[in-house]
Amino acid sequence: MLQHLKRQKSFMLPIGIIIIAIISTSLYGLWNLGILNSNISKFRIINSQNDDLYEIRKAFLEIRMTVNTAIAKEDYSITPVLIVDAKDRQIKTLLHSYEMVDGNSDKLIKLRNLRFNYESYIRQLQSVNDRLKNREVLDTDQITNLKMTGDNIIETIDEITSINNDTVKNLIQITHYYYRSKITYVAVILLLCTLFLVWAYVRVIFKINKAEEQTKYIAYYDSLTKLPNQTYLFKEISSKIKEFNSVSDKKMFIFFINIDDFKVVNNTLDYEYGDQLLQSVASKLRIIFNDESKYFVSRFGGDEFALLISEVHSIEEITELAENLIKLFHNPWSINNQEIYIGSSIGISHYPEDGDDSNILLQRANIAMSKAKELGKNQFQFFQLYMYNNILNTKEMVVKIRHALQNDEFCLYYQPQIDSKTGKIVGVEALIRWMSPEFGIIPPMQFISIAETTGLIVDMGKWIIERACRQNKDWQSKGFPPVYMAVNISAVQLQHKDFLSIINELLNKTALDPEYLELEITESVLMESIDTTLGTLQALKNVGVKISLDDFGTGFSSLNYLRKLPINTLKIDRSFITNIENNPVENDILETIISLAHKLNLNVIAEGVETLDQLHHLVEKKCDHAQGYLISKPLPAEELERFMAQGYIQF
Repeated sequence: MLQHLKRQKSFMLPIGIIIIAIISTSLYGLWNLGILNSNISKFRIINSQNDDLYEIRKAFLEIRMTVNTAIAKEDYSITPVLIVDAKDRQIKTLLHSYEMVDGNSDKLIKLRNLRFNYESYIRQLQSVNDRLKNREVLDTDQITNLKMTGDNIIETIDEITSINNDTVKNLIQITHYYYRSKITYVAVILLLCTLFLVWAYVRVIFKINKAEEQTKYIAYYDSLTKLPNQTYLFKEISSKIKEFNSVSDKKMFIFFINIDDFKVVNNTLDYEYGDQLLQSVASKLRIIFNDESKYFVSRFGGDEFALLISEVHSIEEITELAENLIKLFHNPWSINNQEIYIGSSIGISHYPEDGDDSNILLQRANIAMSKAKELGKNQFQFFQLYMYNNILNTKEMVVKIRHALQNDEFCLYYQPQIDSKTGKIVGVEALIRWMSPEFGIIPPMQFISIAETTGLIVDMGKWIIERACRQNKDWQSKGFPPVYMAVNISAVQLQHKDFLSIINELLNKTALDPEYLELEITESVLMESIDTTLGTLQALKNVGVKISLDDFGTGFSSLNYLRKLPINTLKIDRSFITNIENNPVENDILETIISLAHKLNLNVIAEGVETLDQLHHLVEKKCDHAQGYLISKPLPAEELERFMAQGYIQF
């Protein structure tokens, strides 16, 4: 739009100049022909001899062209024009240039604000011709009132031997008077054209200015909250840095504010509620930090805001401000008559201590905000260098994980799961290990979370499932008793759009029967996106894959959800097993969980079993399966085959 208007602006001026030049050139041409000249002596009179027909025709054509140019847009036409012989002063030709007003003879014809009947007009014309033949002098009104209608005609007056000088003069004066009146119309047209061009040019300039303002607003302001956006924020920080460079004691702080659990609002209520919540937050921030000389509030994007504070007297002032912001977000927010509870995590960077560039300062405020979230949310953190070093270490770890996947540095260890009563091996859990040539064996806790954060867990998880299924199929081929293979699944994997097809593909590829694959998911993974998760789990269960709910009792799942979940096994967290011998309360809780699971037709497995007393208590509580270091630590496939061969474990 803006570019189009600018093109209009660039074209209008030259086009206007061209139009004015054309009109001016036409006027100049008419002037040279004598039509617009007020001096009678310069009027175009054609001199010719009696027998020079060529000159007369030529003069006639010249006059016709001139007259047509002058009256192209008039409603009525011209008084007579003369071709005379200068020597004898005889009228050679009387030209009537005209324009039809109405073809019907009974209509009135408009001429010089007078009205004449057609028949009367013919009579007047005949009278004029007669008087010319009698060498009488015609007055001005008689000549001016002549008008012809119909086709173009040339009236040739014959048998004129002489003419009075006053007649010629009167005819020339009347003709010139008419054309002088025409110049008024031309001048008015030229003036109107000029005014129109000026109006159009001003209008385009106004539109360009308005379009530029709209473009600037779109470029620098957020459409939802009406706050300055990320682009404007970067520009403002850079501007302040340039301003502060000349003043040594100036300090500036940047708050990076993230709304805690904003995703929950969108998922549990509606996106409309989320948008209104963002607008309410923006409005509140705008009211609190309304001193534009000191504060600059912006929406960074999504559920993130930024606050630039350019006049600071002490670090205590910033600390107090951050605490007040935490309290502000902690209060309930009323949206559509519904109270919404949220929190905020705030990261703070400091100019010039934390950087002298807008990108660096915002990046480090963001890092500090991420640290506040990591430490439990609803708090603020000042940036510290170790946070940045951790990020660098994470980046290095990501590169190393990618290389490990490419170089086949990962391997699987397997921990057996037994029937609590008989000791028979009923399943194994596949656990990944990183055999790094540089650092040796790296436990999962040091790289799984990074893989989940960066999305590498998708490729890593695919590798784990394929290797585990292939190993289980290999054991079956060797004649070992069939067992199910349990594999842990992360939220990233479960929410991946191709997860279901990946599982089916790997089962077909390894030729493993689906009933011997069990996928373990935690309560937190399940609750992260319960609606989509339920559909995926049900589809997996339909093809025969077993589903196990891991770490039960540590998450947020309710009994209502437990009843609806398409699961086969409930895996009790080790925290309920540790003090089972000495804690009656935990004993009762454990017994209740097992009883409830059995009523829901679920198998129960207890993990973290490390003593015989714990195992005996589990048997008493009718827990189906057990797993832990009492039974076996995780082992490579070759070592586990020793237990697989005998089919059970003795204690």
